[in-house]
Amino acid sequence: MATIAPTALYMIMAGMLIAGTFNTIILKLQNGMSTSFEEPPTDVVDDDGNEMRDFEEFNHPFFQGLIMFLGELTCMAVYRLMLWKEKKDLGGDLSRSPALKEAQEQGLKTSINPFLLAIPAMCDLCASTLMFVALTMVAASVYQMMRGLIVFITAMMSIIFLKKRLHRHHWTALVLIIGGIVLVGVASLSGDSGDTKALGIILLIVSQLMAGTMFIVEEKLLGDYYLHPLKVVGWEGFWGVLMYLILLTVFQFIPCHGDFSSGWCPPPRGGLFENSIFAFHQMFNNIWIFVLSLGTICSIACFNSFGIATTKYGSAAQRATIDTSRTVLIWLFFLIVPTSSKEEFSFVQLGGFILLVIGTLLYNEIVVLPILGFGNNTAAAKSRRLKGD
Repeated sequence: MATIAPTALYMIMAGMLIAGTFNTIILKLQNGMSTSFEEPPTDVVDDDGNEMRDFEEFNHPFFQGLIMFLGELTCMAVYRLMLWKEKKDLGGDLSRSPALKEAQEQGLKTSINPFLLAIPAMCDLCASTLMFVALTMVAASVYQMMRGLIVFITAMMSIIFLKKRLHRHHWTALVLIIGGIVLVGVASLSGDSGDTKALGIILLIVSQLMAGTMFIVEEKLLGDYYLHPLKVVGWEGFWGVLMYLILLTVFQFIPCHGDFSSGWCPPPRGGLFENSIFAFHQMFNNIWIFVLSLGTICSIACFNSFGIATTKYGSAAQRATIDTSRTVLIWLFFLIVPTSSKEEFSFVQLGGFILLVIGTLLYNEIVVLPILGFGNNTAAAKSRRLKGD
């Protein structure tokens, strides 16, 4: 494993935590921002075909999906910069790269047809779109906590499709995670707009199924390859941007006259499935919407870059811990800071979050219980047995 100074590693981990926290906060704040026009665009009408003159909030989850993929696409620039630096350090000969030599010794392929990466990108597009729609319906903390379901879904899919075997500590962790998800879901349904929140939770569950599919596809598809993660993220960003440009063009002509209270066809989309033209109008009517869009691109790029660096110089366990920690910061932000998305504290939600954290730490073997055989089949215990310790 590559090594760097501890201080540098802590800065990288802090960067991942801050970028990941900002990403969810930025998206939720953007959803609550309002715009108004003395003379609104003539193509924006209400459900009865009347011109709309008073708009409340920015509500464009599909458009936000395009912004997210633009953030992923910038990872390709980061990858190219790293590649240039490595080539310079190696005297212009990348074949001398230690990582490349190790990959070749293990018989791994070092190049891939970029079209193959369109497959996980499509899964990511479906997952992200559903999550962004759900974020307009539920609290930011619920959105973040419900995403913890990905551990359970990925585990089940790895058993079915990758024939992996789970052990006692894994199953115990999954039970805790499901218990936590149930409590968070129950807590979020309290108060008004219960139907809308329920739909948001359903969309989050389906989105995690798609995200789990993406992880399994990537593991199955890329198992025989050595590819830098930033390169993979960059290509997936490219395909995501391309697919979204096509979809947003199509959505611009699809009428959407559903129940506005459901959150699926709100007034800001002017009776269209997605009104990207009006999204731009709103963005430049309220400069903060534009600033937060740039913030989304930067936070996505930084989160992926810092996350990959954390895995490279630290461990996957440290990355998982940071990803869990950002949920706390997001929840605290919306509990404390007076915004249009301010949340109310719930002991039920706190209980669910605690179960989620314990389950995630136990599943990723960050915490090992030295009782009842829970520590017998962890990765570290298996490694010791192979070495004969």
